Amino acid sequence: MKEVLASLPVVRALRALDKRRDRRALALALLITGYAMVSLLTPGWRGLQRALMEAHHMRPSSLARWVVLQPAPKMYGFAHRAWLGQARIGFGPRFEREHFWVNHYPARRARFDGARGRESTVAGPRYLYLRSSYRGVDFETSYEVRFADGTVRIRSMDVKP
Repeated sequence: MKEVLASLPVVRALRALDKRRDRRALALALLITGYAMVSLLTPGWRGLQRALMEAHHMRPSSLARWVVLQPAPKMYGFAHRAWLGQARIGFGPRFEREHFWVNHYPARRARFDGARGRESTVAGPRYLYLRSSYRGVDFETSYEVRFADGTVRIRSMDVKP
């Protein structure tokens, strides 16, 4: 096992660095290695899966955790489904029939990028329901979105951890 680890390119590169002169290169290599470890550990670590889903739904347990998890590769690892409309539907049959898929960071849909001008002319709130899934773990969040005075106001509602 020791020989296998020693033969890994990242280990060989770290050993080749001059520790006194290449501190920034060492820090970058360690950072990249750390995020690679996140990718390797995600399939088997429920706590990490949940933390990544919290980041996707803009519901981290702390700002520090959210910041640290941003560069972690997670774009295609989770199934993100969303429903957006003017009715409060919850996560029942209508959600299952009418949801659409979101590639990553599903909570950004609440900002209405590209449609804010059109949507702000329609009276009443919009409701966004999000469900992310990964290896049997589901994470649900719902938002109420209102437009007022040229701004978007987003309120989390019916939060289910």
